[in-house]
Amino acid sequence: MGIVKFQDEWDELCPIFIYNQEYIEQIATGVLIDIWDNTYLLTASHVVDHFYIEKKKLYIPTKNGFEPISGVYNHSHLKEGESRDDDIIDFSFFKLSKELKSNLIDFTPLQENKINLSIDFTLNDKYKKSNELLTKYNVKKSNDYLKNNYSNFSDNILEQFASIISDITITFAGYPITKSKNKNNITYSEIVYYHGGSVEKSVYDTLSLNHNINVVAQFGRHGSMDKNYTQNNPPKKTGISGGGIYKIIKNNNGFYDRELIGIGHTKKDKQHLLIGTNINYCLSQIYKQERYHV
Repeated sequence: MGIVKFQDEWDELCPIFIYNQEYIEQIATGVLIDIWDNTYLLTASHVVDHFYIEKKKLYIPTKNGFEPISGVYNHSHLKEGESRDDDIIDFSFFKLSKELKSNLIDFTPLQENKINLSIDFTLNDKYKKSNELLTKYNVKKSNDYLKNNYSNFSDNILEQFASIISDITITFAGYPITKSKNKNNITYSEIVYYHGGSVEKSVYDTLSLNHNINVVAQFGRHGSMDKNYTQNNPPKKTGISGGGIYKIIKNNNGFYDRELIGIGHTKKDKQHLLIGTNINYCLSQIYKQERYHV
């Protein structure tokens, strides 16, 4: 057994689909949250562009099969000549209708106590050296592999590694489209977890990102892991757009847990970076809608 174990399922993550002619196709991920007495599905604006630009309805799985997302839409529209490549926010959300919410059986919205309202997730000086260890080991090999195969990987370093995970690990989680399968008219999908570390503010500056609005994490080159940090095959990241960005924390009962810190939208494969929008900013946009509709 590895040193990281999560007690709860990540049931707030929801795959998003469109119909292409006669078949259903997974295109992205959304995050369900309960806040201010409503349920919201958060995702990336370039996902919702399928609805506004291509005039294709977006669907999620429910007890009735695939249902179109219904409720109040809030979307960041592109102006003429603009591209999502230049959009550092890339965030949209749906306030789900009561009917659609009642039909959710495989998904459980994340509660407010699991949302982290901090702003700055850049790498602190205190953890620079530790982050090098995290980047070097945590995506390349599982913890059991390290413990069994590195004679100089002492228990002390394993404890340090566990401390790093709970202090600075940033996880991007979502449904890659390569994990979506259809067999006997039943559609299956699978969450993939990309565990990485924070980056310095200079990386944000180089990418023209705002460290108070965006979240950036750097990942190893050797693939992904399951939620308990066991190595698995590295699927392409296409489809995790709109998925959750999490800070890993340690519970008092010895298990690990996560706090939502952002919504993912962009990958930089050459730099091994994933980029998203800070959840604090996302909630500010939701609050503005609620304030104007009271």
